[in-house]
Amino acid sequence: MTERECFDIVVECLLSKPSRRGDFLAAVQRSLTPRAELWQLAPASRPERSLDAGFGSLSDAGREGLFALGRGGFCVRSDLLAPAAQEIKFHLEFPIDQQVLAGQGVVRWAHQETGEIGVEITYVEGACRDWIVGLSQRHDIKPFIPKQCRN
Repeated sequence: MTERECFDIVVECLLSKPSRRGDFLAAVQRSLTPRAELWQLAPASRPERSLDAGFGSLSDAGREGLFALGRGGFCVRSDLLAPAAQEIKFHLEFPIDQQVLAGQGVVRWAHQETGEIGVEITYVEGACRDWIVGLSQRHDIKPFIPKQCRN
């Protein structure tokens, strides 16, 4: 099973064996921390790579196979070439919804054939945090990070 498939089912963190106890405990703590709290802490570092995109609306982006939101991240069609584990900043605009998703994350997988990347959200700017936390907590969203943008 690929990392892309693991994050699509319910996996929130992948640890390789042997793993350090501290890494395991940190993963458990992140998993149990509510998204609103987890995503409010701005990381100390500012990533060099940036993902900037605009879509009509969240529903249009999903219908067109450009963006899909999960419980802990998102899949987006992009020409950004970023390897797994690369920290990025993102600024995604949804003008019809009058919303912006801006923050930082970690690329968890990249699929060159489809031009899609899976990003785990690590920080969301305050202005859009309530909106995205609310969406990520909907009961019809199962994947942590969807494996594809097409619903």
